[in-house]
Amino acid sequence: MAGLAVPTFGGCDFEDTKITGSTEPLEPGVYCGGLDIGGNSNVELDPGLYVIQDGPFALGGNSSIKGEGVTIFLTGKDAVISFKSGSTIDLTAPKSGALTGILFFQDPDFGGTHDWKGKSSTELRGVIYFPAGTLVSKNDNAMTPEGSCTVLIAHSLEFTASSGVSIDVSGVDCRGSLAGPYRRGIALLQ
Repeated sequence: MAGLAVPTFGGCDFEDTKITGSTEPLEPGVYCGGLDIGGNSNVELDPGLYVIQDGPFALGGNSSIKGEGVTIFLTGKDAVISFKSGSTIDLTAPKSGALTGILFFQDPDFGGTHDWKGKSSTELRGVIYFPAGTLVSKNDNAMTPEGSCTVLIAHSLEFTASSGVSIDVSGVDCRGSLAGPYRRGIALLQ
């Protein structure tokens, strides 16, 4: 994954976007200042690249986000994920193009701590790639359900209490939808 090219993008399409207690569709683009989906909100992402720049990608408690064919690219200061307890996340990476199989991608020039709270319901299909970041999973949290078609790569991982992750890319359909080297399955986890 170290050779994965950082996507090119233009200026801000949206600034300091905050959704609170509503149901809304969102379109791809550059979200400067982050994207904050507050509690009790339901958001559906149209297919494409979502650049979260200089702010967090936050999902409040009792809210949901859903989308197929999406890549979320985090870049700049404070561009990390922050998912609260009780959120529902159902996302699938693109099946074609330069970012095939890439679901979350943090710019390697930026680090930070990604905070994934407990009791989230997740259906994730794709690669989560945080080369310079720390992913922290807290409380009673299975970030990916058993049999999930997800690959997780981070500079460091921290699991507390009953949190954890299940990774199974053994299915041919799963492997075919992932990024380059993962199409063959996982050979080594270290």
